[in-house]
Amino acid sequence: FTAGSSPTGGIYGYSITATSSTAAYFLNTTDSTIQEYTVSNDTWSADIALPSGVYQSMARNNTTGTIVAADGNTAVVRVQSNGTTTATAMSFAFVDQPRVPSGSRANGQGTAFGNGIFLHLRTNGSTLRSTDDGVTWTETVSAIESTGIYWGDIEYGNGRFVVVGYNDSDNTARAAYSFDGLTWYYDDTNLSLMTNGRLFRLYYQNGEFIASDNNEGSRNYAKSKDGWAWQWFSEDSSL
Repeated sequence: FTAGSSPTGGIYGYSITATSSTAAYFLNTTDSTIQEYTVSNDTWSADIALPSGVYQSMARNNTTGTIVAADGNTAVVRVQSNGTTTATAMSFAFVDQPRVPSGSRANGQGTAFGNGIFLHLRTNGSTLRSTDDGVTWTETVSAIESTGIYWGDIEYGNGRFVVVGYNDSDNTARAAYSFDGLTWYYDDTNLSLMTNGRLFRLYYQNGEFIASDNNEGSRNYAKSKDGWAWQWFSEDSSL
């Protein structure tokens, strides 16, 4: 697209955006680009080209300006503030780890940045972690509980990473949180009180984590300040 005009293609703005104080960055999954919207003058800048891939999430270090975009199949791509891109391949063993439902494969689901750490989540609880601004990465298989759990999204806020998902055997919602992306703690019992609570999306706004299921037309939500204590509410709720 042309700078200053509205972009076209598969622009996504839920968990695959990265924001700063002056701009918002969006992942265009149609043409594998990152597109920047500047708030102050209401314009779109020229896009940042990524290596061809199947991109599903990204996050930004607002201090250095580095963006990490995760290709759900093969690599994480580091985009420096000057536009230079560097791809780090995931190992085959990591990419090919099984997940629920049985027989399917672990897909990249979300990426977050906080406390000097980039953390990429996969559906089977495996993670990619970087503590040097996306230069080097450590792969951990089943870092988060993985037995029968499908993890759907990750966010950072209030000094911690939070992930949400569901138990594949009974469709009850699950959540976990970590301060460093290595040691994980799990939600209280409130999330499991609701059946058909397949949490897929997670947002952090105004000091709260807001998770949502995928029930079109009648969504249910859960909110938490810390990733441990959760409260359910629905679209027509005043909470």
